Amino acid sequence: MRQENESTSHHGEESCQKSGKLFGKISLITETDSGIGRPVAIAFAREDADIAIAYYTEDKDSETTVEWAQKTGRRAIRFPRSYRLQSHYNEIIKRTVDEFGQPDILVNNAACQKSVTEFSEINEEEPDTTFRTNFNGTFFLCQAALSHLNSGASVIKHKLD
Repeated sequence: MRQENESTSHHGEESCQKSGKLFGKISLITETDSGIGRPVAIAFAREDADIAIAYYTEDKDSETTVEWAQKTGRRAIRFPRSYRLQSHYNEIIKRTVDEFGQPDILVNNAACQKSVTEFSEINEEEPDTTFRTNFNGTFFLCQAALSHLNSGASVIKHKLD
């Protein structure tokens, strides 16, 4: 999170023009508290989708994302998640289905990447954290969602640069 830039960040809150392309759709997006996830959530809400967001630790930022989505007149909920527990992904899907119904769009935006100058700087926990976040998280969320996705649903995975 880039908290020092939060007041100047632009996430499409005012500029994203509504066209209703996602009217009545339900979207579940991970990591919508900051970065690319927030503008995706706001854009989807402005396109008339209800938004369920899962975030890691940024309570305040995720709350802000929900507020912007709700300002569009759409329903929005949020819940924290763990990168490590498959049961958390099952709970995310269950809560989304209970609140909104079956999802139409699943955006796997959560990712972990650490830049280092020297390969030797990587400690023994970092490969596990990165793999669990980038692979297991996507896998577990898709696995939990599979039987709940609407016909014609879309699954999107954000690619790390």
